[in-house]
Amino acid sequence: MPPQLRSETRFEALAALAPVGIFSTDIDGQCEYVNQRWCEIAGLSPAQALGRGWVNAVHPEDRPRVADEWQHSTRRGEPFRSEYRFLAPDGRVTWVLGQAIVEHRDGSAVGYIGTITDITERQHAEASARAGEEMYRSLFQNSPISLWEEDFSGVRQFIDELRNNGVSDLRAHFAADRDSLRRCASLVRVSQVNKAAVILAQAHDVDELFDSLGRLFSDETLDFFAEEILSLASGRSTFEGETIGLALSGSRLELAIKLTVLPGHENTWSKVLVSVVDQTERKQAERALQAAKEQAETASRAKSDFLANMSHELRTPLNAIIGFAELMKSGIVGTLGHERYRSYAADIHTSGLHLLEIINDVLDLAKIEARESRLYEETLRLESIITAAMQMMAEQVERAGLGFAREPMLSLPAIRADERALRQMLLNLLSNAVKFTPRGGTIRVGAASDQTGVRLWVSDTGIGIAAADIPKLMQPFTQLDNSYRRKHRGTGLGLVLVRQLAEMHGGSVSIDSTPGQGTTVNVILPPERIVAPGADRAAG
Repeated sequence: MPPQLRSETRFEALAALAPVGIFSTDIDGQCEYVNQRWCEIAGLSPAQALGRGWVNAVHPEDRPRVADEWQHSTRRGEPFRSEYRFLAPDGRVTWVLGQAIVEHRDGSAVGYIGTITDITERQHAEASARAGEEMYRSLFQNSPISLWEEDFSGVRQFIDELRNNGVSDLRAHFAADRDSLRRCASLVRVSQVNKAAVILAQAHDVDELFDSLGRLFSDETLDFFAEEILSLASGRSTFEGETIGLALSGSRLELAIKLTVLPGHENTWSKVLVSVVDQTERKQAERALQAAKEQAETASRAKSDFLANMSHELRTPLNAIIGFAELMKSGIVGTLGHERYRSYAADIHTSGLHLLEIINDVLDLAKIEARESRLYEETLRLESIITAAMQMMAEQVERAGLGFAREPMLSLPAIRADERALRQMLLNLLSNAVKFTPRGGTIRVGAASDQTGVRLWVSDTGIGIAAADIPKLMQPFTQLDNSYRRKHRGTGLGLVLVRQLAEMHGGSVSIDSTPGQGTTVNVILPPERIVAPGADRAAG
């Protein structure tokens, strides 16, 4: 086989196996040969590609440009290189990289030989990357949060040099050598900032901001920078915290800063995104709120202390008044000169007892609010507490002309609670029910338990409460504007004490009421108060 024929045979064998499209042309650029891969990419047959037929496979939008570039190369005898699209008859679009060089034979240029490579995936990836970059730029510039894009590669090199020089503890090094920390900070390069950053810095424009960067940093900012660097040096790619910065006006800014090394730059730190949020106003509002809270707590403690002291001071003489009125009323040491004096002594005794009850309520409330009251818990049987309270109130209920009943209470568990507190809650509820239930009405007491806890209730057929007024009853010293209630003035502390004692047990109070029909007050104790069966023998 002649050498030329053997060479052509080898060329055709290689062209058939090549993963790229291969073509050749004459010196004028007229196509003389294409391989099978070229046909697959272009969507043309070999016959359709010959001459200038190959141009028909080029996308119409790219065709004028590619034709001009090809003619320019062939006229000058220069290599050809271009990226363009093929549009196949079936509508398939393929991006290709076309390349060709001059073919010489016996020292003379005889044509071109070239290749086309399918770069569709690369083009799509680059297009996606461009779209992502454009979106990033748009979000960066239009974000309401102050954003800085910075280059920390100089900082990374500085840290590497320190480590190469034997510095193993960077924190200790920067703490001992502040100048080294300042040199490290000076290596940060700001690539760009957004509009919000210019506004936050109180600069007129980006140029003023870049010219004045050193004026934005305080000693606290330098310490924060050290923490940033230590975090990055430990291998983390994000860091966030709070620090103090300065505006160009000199005002101090309380800032929340988050630093993120962007993907692909973890080894060099060459692209770092820093977000800065001004929380000065929020911090000032928090401090003002905290100060107001502390002032209110101080005033509340002062009030509670005053009430406690006042109650103690009043109880001593009041006990004497009640005692002497009792003696005068009973005539133990002799009769009074006039029968009316006995009536007066009885009134003094009744009023004294009522006043003592009020003072005791005020004192109890003051102790609870001052956190001086504590629970003395023991294992109790709720039935016993209810029975004792009903016995204590029986005479008062009878004098008021009311019915008194206890609901059936089946299998009530023992509970852990303060006996005195439970009894006081019940007595307060029963006393209220007596006050606000007209003669002929009924008061009922009941209790039940389930998985949600223990519920103790007192219900009456009294005057009831409007739904809008129920929250008011839980406020200290609150009385409703009601003609019937005005006949039974008090401190308005009864239900408040019940609620606070219930809350000390981890429980709550709820009220169900209908005006003209009656009221039910529920004390709910949490399931944690229930004593497990078999562990309640101490209750007796």
